[in-house]
Amino acid sequence: MAGLGLGSMLMGYLIEVARARGVRHTYAAEADGCTGFDALAERMVFRSRPDPEDRSVTVFERTLA
Repeated sequence: MAGLGLGSMLMGYLIEVARARGVRHTYAAEADGCTGFDALAERMVFRSRPDPEDRSVTVFERTLA
């Protein structure tokens, strides 16, 4: 069911609500082998990096303006 746009719509809504509440930075974590968030994070302009404490986890971050 990937690619139907529900994830993008939900993430867009969450970012909108976060901005309205004054949140300036968001992040998500994904374990190795779980690749569902990668493409969505790229489309939603999140930066990715390995977690410095656990290299088996990727951290996605986005600054909200």
